[in-house]
Amino acid sequence: MGWNGSGVFTKTHSWVADAANGIKIRADRHDTNDTDFTNGINNCITKDGQNTPTANLPMGTYRHTGVSNAAARNQYATMAQVQDSGGVYVETAGTANAYTAAASPAITAYASGQRFRVEFDQTCLSSATININSVGTANLVKYGSTAIAAGDVVAGRVYDIVYDGSNFQVAPYNVVPGSLMQTAISGASSANLATGDKIAFLDANDSNALKSETVLGILKLVYPVGSYYLNETDSTNPGTLLGFGTWTAVTDKFLVGHGSTYTSTGGAATATLAETNLPSFSITTPEGYDAGGSISTSGVWGTGNVNVSTTASFSGSATPFSIIPPYQAVYIWKRTA
Repeated sequence: MGWNGSGVFTKTHSWVADAANGIKIRADRHDTNDTDFTNGINNCITKDGQNTPTANLPMGTYRHTGVSNAAARNQYATMAQVQDSGGVYVETAGTANAYTAAASPAITAYASGQRFRVEFDQTCLSSATININSVGTANLVKYGSTAIAAGDVVAGRVYDIVYDGSNFQVAPYNVVPGSLMQTAISGASSANLATGDKIAFLDANDSNALKSETVLGILKLVYPVGSYYLNETDSTNPGTLLGFGTWTAVTDKFLVGHGSTYTSTGGAATATLAETNLPSFSITTPEGYDAGGSISTSGVWGTGNVNVSTTASFSGSATPFSIIPPYQAVYIWKRTA
């Protein structure tokens, strides 16, 4: 009989019962009991691995203890291995456009939903691929299917990548933006931003897609070629402050809105009045004078005309005068390249 199916071992014959019933020890009955022992032992798992289970093994809330880390894909992992991301944490090699990595235990194929935690050794320079355990090259994408661009993965940082059946999606670009932003803001550092830091924002065409750009990239959008940079107290070239561009200082000039009257450069800080700038006026000669400067003497001193020369004189130095309105001086730079 052996095991009864409920975990209880039972012999077919009982020597005590046989003796009470006057049954002597017989070879056939002895063999039957020995067969029960043999079957029972063969149905046990040997501790040295000589046999294997033939059905599921219920643990009854107990555990396997003292186990080693899994070394192959068909072995179960220890809790330590799970917590340490064993088998899924990899570091890249290769080039900045064609990464390679080695997972241990090694995989032999990609599968949809397969996830790896990757520390990139180089910042990507353009669209890039990854090949894990020489299974094959797969594209690294963001927002579902868009190839990653230069700077999307940065050397020394860790990213989750998930295989979607065709490509590996870089997971941070697929997290629900609201929860990601809330988590990021609550744990954000108050330190000053560096130009290489990235800022996340929502895609204008997809409210569920998250984009990112470096601080430097955003500043380049804010200050394209032809832009002006103003600072009241710091005269440092913006190329040094911002980290990009060629800038030319604009000195002793006002800025005015471009239009039909003002289209380029011009103007002066002072002006000197010319004759054409004076308002029109006239001088009235005294009675008895004509416009030619002659004076009539008839009826008083006798008859005849006496020519008299008249001269009008004005005082002034023609000194230029300022036409500048009230001002606040600032340092102005124009980006030229």
